[in-house]
Amino acid sequence: PGAMKILNHINASDSANRDQVRSLLLRTIMKYKFKNFAGWAMNIARQKDVDRGVYYQALRAALMFNAPGAINLWMQRYDKAEGIDGAAERLRLSMLVVDIAKRLDPRIFKPMRKDDMEVIRQIGMVGTALANGKPDIDAMIQLVRMNNVLASRWILQWAAKSAEKNAKLARPLLVAIIQAAESDEVRSKPGRLENAVLATQKLDEHDPDALPILSTLFKRSSVLVQEAMLMGLIRSDVPHPEKVIEGITKFASPQSASMALLLRAKHTDKLPADQLKQLALIVRGGGDLLAPLRIQAAWIYLKLTGQYRVALATVLGDGTSTRTR
Repeated sequence: PGAMKILNHINASDSANRDQVRSLLLRTIMKYKFKNFAGWAMNIARQKDVDRGVYYQALRAALMFNAPGAINLWMQRYDKAEGIDGAAERLRLSMLVVDIAKRLDPRIFKPMRKDDMEVIRQIGMVGTALANGKPDIDAMIQLVRMNNVLASRWILQWAAKSAEKNAKLARPLLVAIIQAAESDEVRSKPGRLENAVLATQKLDEHDPDALPILSTLFKRSSVLVQEAMLMGLIRSDVPHPEKVIEGITKFASPQSASMALLLRAKHTDKLPADQLKQLALIVRGGGDLLAPLRIQAAWIYLKLTGQYRVALATVLGDGTSTRTR
């Protein structure tokens, strides 16, 4: 019964960690859908000189739970965002509402569909469809192809979540995200490659019909995208993702060859002697792989050579390593 009094006391506090506490509370409100606190979030969003991160969280919570005045506040902020800095602000505001589109009136996306920026217009189309309860996959794919970091990351999150319930719906989006990593645009290349890693992983984990699609994509992809796809397959938590590269014996780079060997070794009980020797070389640093992958290779090598119990005993220091050896 006294919750609102406490929350209002926090708003009025001059404590150094006030915004950290408010940020935590706002995340909790949204996570557990405590709609009765929408007004409290709205009060934060109306405050002057509020921390930007806290402001966006507060505005999002107020919009999610239909707090009186929340849509008008969003509109005012959007309309005032002009110039170079304003374009970035409108993009952030656009991403905020598209992420909760199914809770909003489709009319909120109307100004976005008339924006000067093409990417915002496209987000407006995607948001309108979601608010109407009819996702426009073609519009989402077009948004991915615009190579905007924020928008592409959001599409990936939406598709990954959707894949758990409807793999067929998410499939073309995840494929588009992998293909977008082929773009020559330098600025967002690392982000697109990381997106391709996650898209590959989600396709493999949730889509029972993904094997031939991933195999075809892999064969047609550039070296960097192949490495990203291999990383996604290594991370995949389902049986036999190595079937995606079945029959492929030559790879375009030493890194991809090492990753392919690691992937195959991870899903077998026995490796040919030459491949086991190559796996040992990877453990020692000869495969040009990052440390986390070398650690995986080391553990797999120990399992394949029957040494993992000795290694565990040594690491845990229980005094059995010498006796076991």
